[in-house]
Amino acid sequence: MVTAALVENNRRQIAEFSNQKISIFWIAPQFLIFGLSEMFTAVGLIEFFYKQSVAGMQSFLTAMTYCSYSFGFFFSSVLCIEDPVPAAPETCNFVKRPSVNF
Repeated sequence: MVTAALVENNRRQIAEFSNQKISIFWIAPQFLIFGLSEMFTAVGLIEFFYKQSVAGMQSFLTAMTYCSYSFGFFFSSVLCIEDPVPAAPETCNFVKRPSVNF
């Protein structure tokens, strides 16, 4: 979240004062940090389930972990769907201003 805040602060300053566009590669550190944290979390959970749970529950708990991931990803994508992109920008309800940089 700190990385996202720094990138957004930089994006806003560039948009306000110099009216330039920044590269999409500015968000690469965010995805790198998020991917590494997901990887270590998943590996740690699976190792915990296989070492600390009853023999019959290991695969069930691993499956529940992946189900919780999938439900979380699904619901986060549902939250991002505001309304379909209209044909004309002036009929869009998502952005009320002409620019999102303000």
